[in-house]
Amino acid sequence: MRGMSDPLRDRVHAYYATVPLRFAEAEDFGPLRLFVRKEPGAPYYGGPGHAQPTAEGAARVGAADIARVRARQRELGVPQAFEWPAESAPTLRARLEAAGMAVLRRPLMALPPGHPLPARPLPDGVTLRALTADDPALPAALALPRPAFG
Repeated sequence: MRGMSDPLRDRVHAYYATVPLRFAEAEDFGPLRLFVRKEPGAPYYGGPGHAQPTAEGAARVGAADIARVRARQRELGVPQAFEWPAESAPTLRARLEAAGMAVLRRPLMALPPGHPLPARPLPDGVTLRALTADDPALPAALALPRPAFG
Protein backbone atom coordinates (compact mmCIF):
# COMPACT_ATOMS: atom_id res chain seq x y z
CA MET A 1 0.00 0.00 0.00
CA ARG A 2 2.93 2.28 -0.71
CA GLY A 3 2.02 5.61 -2.19
CA MET A 4 -1.56 5.34 -0.96
CA SER A 5 -3.17 8.47 0.39
CA ASP A 6 -3.99 8.58 4.10
CA PRO A 7 -7.76 8.77 3.47
CA LEU A 8 -7.68 5.70 1.20
CA ARG A 9 -5.46 3.79 3.63
CA ASP A 10 -7.85 4.64 6.48
CA ARG A 11 -10.82 3.39 4.42
CA VAL A 12 -9.02 0.13 3.60
CA HIS A 13 -8.14 -0.45 7.26
CA ALA A 14 -11.73 0.31 8.32
CA TYR A 15 -13.01 -2.15 5.71
CA TYR A 16 -10.75 -4.95 6.92
CA ALA A 17 -11.75 -4.31 10.53
CA THR A 18 -15.52 -3.93 10.14
CA VAL A 19 -17.04 -5.45 7.00
CA PRO A 20 -16.40 -9.09 7.97
CA LEU A 21 -18.41 -8.45 11.15
CA ARG A 22 -21.56 -8.24 9.02
CA PHE A 23 -21.16 -11.94 8.25
CA ALA A 24 -18.95 -13.26 11.03
CA GLU A 25 -18.18 -13.23 14.73
CA ALA A 26 -14.76 -11.99 15.81
CA GLU A 27 -12.63 -14.20 18.04
CA ASP A 28 -9.51 -12.55 19.41
CA PHE A 29 -6.31 -14.51 20.02
CA GLY A 30 -4.02 -11.95 21.59
CA PRO A 31 -3.03 -9.56 18.81
CA LEU A 32 -4.81 -11.61 16.10
CA ARG A 33 -8.49 -11.59 15.24
CA LEU A 34 -10.20 -14.52 13.53
CA PHE A 35 -13.47 -13.92 11.70
CA VAL A 36 -15.73 -16.96 12.03
CA ARG A 37 -18.68 -17.18 9.65
CA LYS A 38 -22.12 -17.09 11.26
CA GLU A 39 -23.57 -19.32 8.51
CA PRO A 40 -22.02 -21.81 6.07
CA GLY A 41 -20.48 -20.35 2.95
CA ALA A 42 -18.74 -17.09 2.28
CA PRO A 43 -20.94 -14.16 1.30
CA TYR A 44 -18.06 -12.52 -0.54
CA TYR A 45 -14.77 -13.64 -2.05
CA GLY A 46 -11.91 -14.31 0.33
CA GLY A 47 -13.57 -14.34 3.67
CA PRO A 48 -14.52 -14.07 6.34
CA GLY A 49 -12.77 -17.23 7.58
CA HIS A 50 -9.45 -15.44 7.87
CA ALA A 51 -7.39 -13.87 10.61
CA GLN A 52 -5.87 -10.43 10.75
CA PRO A 53 -3.83 -8.50 13.30
CA THR A 54 -5.76 -6.15 15.54
CA ALA A 55 -4.76 -2.52 15.11
CA GLU A 56 -3.38 -2.41 18.64
CA GLY A 57 -1.41 -5.64 18.44
CA ALA A 58 0.08 -5.81 14.96
CA ALA A 59 3.65 -5.42 16.23
CA ARG A 60 3.22 -8.06 18.96
CA VAL A 61 2.18 -11.09 16.84
CA GLY A 62 4.22 -14.11 17.89
CA ALA A 63 4.52 -17.75 16.87
CA ALA A 64 2.21 -18.88 19.69
CA ASP A 65 -0.52 -16.45 18.52
CA ILE A 66 -0.28 -17.80 14.98
CA ALA A 67 -0.40 -21.39 16.24
CA ARG A 68 -3.54 -20.70 18.31
CA VAL A 69 -5.37 -19.16 15.36
CA ARG A 70 -4.35 -21.99 13.04
CA ALA A 71 -5.54 -24.56 15.60
CA ARG A 72 -8.92 -22.81 15.77
CA GLN A 73 -9.14 -22.69 11.98
CA ARG A 74 -8.46 -26.44 11.82
CA GLU A 75 -11.10 -27.02 14.50
CA LEU A 76 -13.61 -25.03 12.42
CA GLY A 77 -12.63 -26.85 9.22
CA VAL A 78 -11.78 -23.61 7.41
CA PRO A 79 -8.63 -22.83 5.42
CA GLN A 80 -5.68 -21.67 7.49
CA ALA A 81 -5.54 -18.16 6.07
CA PHE A 82 -4.45 -14.73 7.24
CA GLU A 83 -5.27 -11.49 5.43
CA TRP A 84 -3.96 -8.04 6.26
CA PRO A 85 -2.70 -4.81 4.68
CA ALA A 86 1.08 -5.30 4.63
CA GLU A 87 1.87 -1.94 6.20
CA SER A 88 -0.33 -2.62 9.22
CA ALA A 89 1.86 -5.55 10.31
CA PRO A 90 5.13 -5.46 8.35
CA THR A 91 6.72 -8.34 10.29
CA LEU A 92 3.74 -10.70 10.03
CA ARG A 93 4.79 -12.14 6.67
CA ALA A 94 8.12 -13.41 8.01
CA ARG A 95 6.43 -14.84 11.10
CA LEU A 96 3.84 -16.71 9.02
CA GLU A 97 6.54 -18.08 6.73
CA ALA A 98 8.54 -19.19 9.78
CA ALA A 99 5.39 -21.06 10.89
CA GLY A 100 5.43 -22.93 7.57
CA MET A 101 2.72 -20.96 5.79
CA ALA A 102 2.99 -19.80 2.20
CA VAL A 103 2.25 -16.09 1.89
CA LEU A 104 0.77 -14.70 -1.29
CA ARG A 105 1.07 -10.98 -1.86
CA ARG A 106 -1.95 -9.38 -3.51
CA PRO A 107 -1.72 -5.77 -4.68
CA LEU A 108 -4.45 -3.36 -3.73
CA MET A 109 -6.16 -2.15 -6.88
CA ALA A 110 -7.80 1.24 -6.49
CA LEU A 111 -8.75 4.00 -8.89
CA PRO A 112 -8.67 7.65 -7.90
CA PRO A 113 -12.10 9.14 -7.15
CA GLY A 114 -13.87 10.19 -10.34
CA HIS A 115 -11.53 8.20 -12.58
CA PRO A 116 -13.44 7.45 -15.80
CA LEU A 117 -13.51 3.85 -16.97
CA PRO A 118 -13.18 3.30 -20.71
CA ALA A 119 -16.28 1.98 -22.43
CA ARG A 120 -15.81 -1.54 -23.74
CA PRO A 121 -17.98 -3.09 -26.41
CA LEU A 122 -20.11 -6.04 -25.34
CA PRO A 123 -19.81 -9.35 -27.17
CA ASP A 124 -22.47 -10.12 -29.76
CA GLY A 125 -25.71 -11.29 -28.18
CA VAL A 126 -24.89 -9.87 -24.74
CA THR A 127 -26.92 -7.10 -23.15
CA LEU A 128 -26.17 -5.28 -19.94
CA ARG A 129 -28.76 -3.68 -17.70
CA ALA A 130 -29.22 -2.63 -14.10
CA LEU A 131 -31.83 -4.55 -12.13
CA THR A 132 -34.29 -2.65 -9.97
CA ALA A 133 -36.13 -3.94 -6.90
CA ASP A 134 -39.26 -4.69 -8.94
CA ASP A 135 -37.46 -6.38 -11.86
CA PRO A 136 -38.78 -9.93 -12.36
CA ALA A 137 -35.21 -11.09 -13.11
CA LEU A 138 -33.94 -9.97 -9.68
CA PRO A 139 -34.71 -13.22 -7.75
CA ALA A 140 -32.81 -15.31 -10.30
CA ALA A 141 -29.88 -12.89 -10.27
CA LEU A 142 -29.70 -12.97 -6.47
CA ALA A 143 -29.99 -16.77 -6.37
CA LEU A 144 -26.94 -17.33 -8.58
CA PRO A 145 -24.05 -16.29 -6.27
CA ARG A 146 -24.98 -18.59 -3.36
CA PRO A 147 -24.58 -21.92 -5.22
CA ALA A 148 -21.66 -20.56 -7.22
CA PHE A 149 -19.64 -19.30 -4.25
CA GLY A 150 -21.06 -21.28 -1.33
